[in-house]
Amino acid sequence: MVRPTKVKGPQMERSFHMIRALMGADQLGDLLEASGVVQTTYYGHLHGLHPTFTHGGVTYVNPAVGVNKKRMNEWQRPTFMEQWAWQTKIVDLDKKV
Repeated sequence: MVRPTKVKGPQMERSFHMIRALMGADQLGDLLEASGVVQTTYYGHLHGLHPTFTHGGVTYVNPAVGVNKKRMNEWQRPTFMEQWAWQTKIVDLDKKV
């Protein structure tokens, strides 16, 4: 992740490093895709609902519930628990591919 030019001052610098740590780096994706072992990865802390996608043989899943605020409501269900259940993904770790 390239450091944006608008990141100025110590507080913005700390925020940038926190966001960078949460989002990972392109090199992590390259490593996952080159491993030949990883088939699916779950990632987050992005706000919003992001569709599952596959890149380099790895499926990327973001199970975030989205935000529900006065100015923005991304939920498809009426309550947090219903939205959470709707977004929950079950992974069968014993499944042989």
